[in-house]
Amino acid sequence: MYQFVLWFNMIGFTLMFASVGLSYLVYDRNRAVWLRDYLVYAGAYTAWLLFTTWVFFQMTYLPEPVPALTQLFAIVRSAVSIVIALFGPLFFFRCAGFEIRGAIRAVVFGVAAAIAVIIGMLFFVPGEILAFAVTPLFNLYLSTLSWLAFSAVRRGSRAAQRPMLPLLLYSGVAYAVLSAFGIIIRLLAEAGEGLIINAIAVGTFLFGWAIIMIIVNMRWISRASTSHTGIPDSYLIDYRITKREAEVLALLMTGLTSGEIGDKLFISQRTVEAHIQNVYGKCDVGNRVELVAKITTYSPRSFT
Repeated sequence: MYQFVLWFNMIGFTLMFASVGLSYLVYDRNRAVWLRDYLVYAGAYTAWLLFTTWVFFQMTYLPEPVPALTQLFAIVRSAVSIVIALFGPLFFFRCAGFEIRGAIRAVVFGVAAAIAVIIGMLFFVPGEILAFAVTPLFNLYLSTLSWLAFSAVRRGSRAAQRPMLPLLLYSGVAYAVLSAFGIIIRLLAEAGEGLIINAIAVGTFLFGWAIIMIIVNMRWISRASTSHTGIPDSYLIDYRITKREAEVLALLMTGLTSGEIGDKLFISQRTVEAHIQNVYGKCDVGNRVELVAKITTYSPRSFT
């Protein structure tokens, strides 16, 4: 059983690492702030799984803990926890379309600060009860934010965030389950089963997360990889059209509206319109008709 849990968590870590890498490719296409927050949040959880797996390995396989590594991992794990406490809520609020200011800023940074204080206390005061009390509450907090973001994205017109709906739904359910698991782990801790249940719970949560995001990211990348058929490569080079502008331009040539282009590329309509205006400026045209005419009559030989 111990070997299964160890290998399961290591596979989960590998999948999470891969999903974060794919998410970076998605982020690199549009540099959205909410995607940046997600990258930090997901990256921190990937590191968390690695540290949890190390603790499990140390407690079950090593005859004696390695003091230096134990102390180092405790410090880094605490820092990772604070990052999750800050960037997780930032991602959920921004994904839902809320600006981080006023009451929302106070809640996000207040909770993160409270988590930091509690973690600091645990370094000096034995606090297993405190740790097991805070973890379920924090998971419930993230579950609530997940459902808030899911509801806002599902009901709204935020096309750029719609691919995240499966993850938001999964997070809402999973965090609620983990909150209940925190209580179960505490009840079974006396029997020595708390460690293995915790390792299975965290591993399963991130394994599912990784699978969802790998599928989401692969779909996003495949849809965004639009063919530039009909647009000469030399035209893109001569007019210094960027990769993202070329993707928008290719869809624009098919007659799609700004909203439809945004849905296909998972970016907002406002961003699409900004790209279109940039293309108009670079190509010295005033509208779509002039742009299409310029592309269809383009000849590289006319540029010397």
